[in-house]
Amino acid sequence: MKRIISAAVALTLTFTISKGQTADRIGVWVDHLPYGAGVDMVLKGDEVYCAVKQGLFIMNTKDRDIQRLSKLNGLSDVNVTALALSGNTGEVIIGYESANIDLLLGGEVINIPDISLSANYPGLKTINHLFPYQNLVYISTDFGIVVLDLERRIIKETYIIGENGSTLKINQVVVNPNNDSIYAATEQGVFKASRNSALQFFANWERDSYIRTPARHITFFDNTVYVNKAVPPASDSILFLQNGSWEYSGITPGAFDFMKATNGILGLCNNFSGLGFSKQTSGYKLDFNINSVFVDDSLYNPVACVAGEPGSNIFWSLDNEKGLYLTFGSSYHENIFPNSPASEKVYQMHNNGNRVFVAPGEIDNTWVRQFNRSGFYRLNSEDFTWNNYSLGDVGGLLDILAIISDPEDNTHFFVSAYDSCIAEFRNDQLVRTITEKSEGREVFPGIGGSGHHRVGDFAYGVDGDIWFTNSLTDKPLGVIHEDGSVETFGMGSAVSSATAVKNIMYTSEDQIWVQTRNSGIVIGKFINDSLRTQRMQASENLGNLPTETVLCFAEDKDGEVWIGTNEGVAVLYSPRNLFEPNRNYDAQRIIIDDDGDGLGDPFLGGEAVNDIEVDGANKKWFATANSGVFYTSDDGREEIYHFTSENSPLISNNVIDIEIDDESGMVYFGTDQGIVSFQGVATEGSDFNDDVFAYPNPVEPGYTGPILIRGLVTNAQVKITDVEGNIVYETVAEGGQAIWSGRNFDGQRVKTGVYLAYITDELGTSTAITKILVVN
Repeated sequence: MKRIISAAVALTLTFTISKGQTADRIGVWVDHLPYGAGVDMVLKGDEVYCAVKQGLFIMNTKDRDIQRLSKLNGLSDVNVTALALSGNTGEVIIGYESANIDLLLGGEVINIPDISLSANYPGLKTINHLFPYQNLVYISTDFGIVVLDLERRIIKETYIIGENGSTLKINQVVVNPNNDSIYAATEQGVFKASRNSALQFFANWERDSYIRTPARHITFFDNTVYVNKAVPPASDSILFLQNGSWEYSGITPGAFDFMKATNGILGLCNNFSGLGFSKQTSGYKLDFNINSVFVDDSLYNPVACVAGEPGSNIFWSLDNEKGLYLTFGSSYHENIFPNSPASEKVYQMHNNGNRVFVAPGEIDNTWVRQFNRSGFYRLNSEDFTWNNYSLGDVGGLLDILAIISDPEDNTHFFVSAYDSCIAEFRNDQLVRTITEKSEGREVFPGIGGSGHHRVGDFAYGVDGDIWFTNSLTDKPLGVIHEDGSVETFGMGSAVSSATAVKNIMYTSEDQIWVQTRNSGIVIGKFINDSLRTQRMQASENLGNLPTETVLCFAEDKDGEVWIGTNEGVAVLYSPRNLFEPNRNYDAQRIIIDDDGDGLGDPFLGGEAVNDIEVDGANKKWFATANSGVFYTSDDGREEIYHFTSENSPLISNNVIDIEIDDESGMVYFGTDQGIVSFQGVATEGSDFNDDVFAYPNPVEPGYTGPILIRGLVTNAQVKITDVEGNIVYETVAEGGQAIWSGRNFDGQRVKTGVYLAYITDELGTSTAITKILVVN
């Protein structure tokens, strides 16, 4: 499959959430992927190609211009594992964990999916290495060697070289042109064979008698074959072939993560250093020794390094987190890091104003922290630039699971360091940690008096209050008041100190919804200054949940609560009944008759629904663990979109969290592979039609995109007329925004002239008129 590389989703796009929003961005996808997590690199002329886990970036060495490539603008997949350059064809070859292959040349990407689509060798297809030779590419996988013919774009042969034709993990392959032999570095040492033999027959491959332990890397340098013989934990040796025998190079042993020869330099990555050796008559000269001291970064950890043109004194290295480093001689270094989030990890996102905060913490299925060290990151949604808060910036706090900002000041925010504390930030500076010690055990108890707090989520309350959960304590519900004071509450027998709680929601009924790990939902409400609780379970007349493993909940514009579980969705249409005597509060499944059998099936039945979000038009977004995202009508019965990794730029079907920028309509999808966003239509409606405008206005000749009418009350009625009062179009706003195509009811482009948009709310009490000039 051939694809044209598109710049339409580059992060430099001028998306805004202001009146100047570009109207024709509706429906466009944008990637917010990390471009610092290096995998491999190659040099091609004046360009450095850097493979990162989720894609590729290309830097022009002349002007430092950077181009980013991902699944959203040309690549076929995510999880890049290998990169190579064909000297014969000039193609850059990209290998993926899925065994997909892309060929990149001249602004086009050609996909070779044959290995990934094959039913053979399930679970063993990861591409470990690519070695182009003449018009072929030798592909190292976990099952064997696959040969790609670059000219014909077909898989030519497959070599299964393990004992008696069994599968064998191949780490790397190299060809020795001196004797036209192929060498494979494997988990069982080095194998070799003549390229003129029938390589498909395993008996024609000879296992080396000297190197029979794992060989990690193999390359051709100084007119012979070099191999990295693995000796754990950190005593790997570099050997070379001389007169048919292996000789030790004398290079100091270490734990080598990379070895490749380029431009007469043998590049090695070892113990937080990038090393470059040249071969001298007297041995090896260490021309480059790029380490954490040299680049002034204690966490410098290169995964690939290559030398520049001979005589340039330039050495390139690619870090596992911070992108590309250029070093010149022994005195100059430069870090070239495309602005992006620090990691693909996402647990929860939070939007307030022009800021989208991302908490990347991790917990397992039993809600135990996983010691994530990624800090957190923040997107400025006006210009799509990222600020990364490292472990040092957050005081060494691990597993940041939730973030919430002050509703009146988004530079003031709180983060939850799960199993540790709540941290308060102002103007990006950590100003306070809230713990059992700082507040007193009676005020803010930790788990069993340990001082550790499993705060899983935050929610806005009223009067500036921020509510939170405090798991495995006798006071599982807490609140940070506007003055900064902290107060916690017990929830009676509904939640004991043995109950794990996490997500929280404060509703328009002043109810506080709390998720338990596997005991349904506990809802609290203060009545006469006393906290009363109710529980929703899976039993009929006790909540009627699909299952008591509840994953999320959300309140919509009508006050209905949508509940996501590991077995689909249910809706509580009358939450008020929870605290009314003798009233039913069972949740209801939405039944959809997809197959036309007249019986119907529960909406998303059997799906694990990780998150539910409600947009400005009261329509629903559903994040699932296995099937991507669904966007439905307000009642959930009509599917508007179903995005998957197969039918859209969504990069994974495991969607963990969704966040909506209510002002711009941008919808962010946090997945296990990183974040992408989709420019939706619906925005949050205003209270009154008092700031209405149209964009673009005037509509200039040649413009065929949508015309946005913004600043409307929710679901406003919009009628568009010419100056003589003839109605040419009418519609209902999506939340606070209406869209006009510039066409009349018959689908024809309207004539040049002034048009009037008459806006009214559903009751006819709030009205407005705005003019739109159309020029053809």
